[in-house]
Amino acid sequence: MRLERSFRELLINEDGGFLSNAIFIAIVIAVIAVAVLDGTSCLYAKNAADDVTQEAANMAFDDYQMYNNDVHAENVAASHCEEKGLTFNNFTINRFEGHTFDVTCSKDAKTYAFKHIPVLKELIHQQETKTSSGTQ
Repeated sequence: MRLERSFRELLINEDGGFLSNAIFIAIVIAVIAVAVLDGTSCLYAKNAADDVTQEAANMAFDDYQMYNNDVHAENVAASHCEEKGLTFNNFTINRFEGHTFDVTCSKDAKTYAFKHIPVLKELIHQQETKTSSGTQ
């Protein structure tokens, strides 16, 4: 009984009664929900950029093994990144490391609040650089 009474006292006080506290709680829940949604979107963008960039680097390596053409391998990597919804940024050839490729792609998270908060704007743009390993 005592716990129930203290919760009731928390919700009902002299300043605004039950309704003002219920509105405050609803606003706090809404802010937390938006933060969770934006964080999830940033995490999804990071994972997508990581996975797709690695796939593009491996596809470029495999394509080079078949056609022995660096430009064709770059085109394969670029088209794979753009096909998956990422932005293709850079392609570097490493001839000294067994002719591997560095592929850089980026993805912007779709957020509600993070794009308006200067400190959190960095989380929106996810960019990854992966090196081809020759195996998939």
